[in-house]
Amino acid sequence: MPNHTKLEQELLTDDQRALTRNSRGAALKALDDAALLKLIADLQQAADQAAPVGEDGQVSAGELLSGALRRAQAEQRKRARPPQPGAAAPAPAAKAAPLPE
Repeated sequence: MPNHTKLEQELLTDDQRALTRNSRGAALKALDDAALLKLIADLQQAADQAAPVGEDGQVSAGELLSGALRRAQAEQRKRARPPQPGAAAPAPAAKAAPLPE
């Protein structure tokens, strides 16, 4: 299994590495919806410009960027998914006390 962090250091530019860092873990979850959409667009553009396939089975910059793009798109789908049935529903609002007559 290749060490993708090491490969990213070797194959990607500083800007591309910043994009891949933002597509992982806490950094990805911390993005608001607008920032996530921008990250997806930036990753798509970077992946389109990078070499798509490595030679002799080597991982390419395009493959690293495509992996980051898949992570960001999965996060977007997860956020768009409606709540699951049986999930904890928000507590109902408390009823106002009856007014005295």
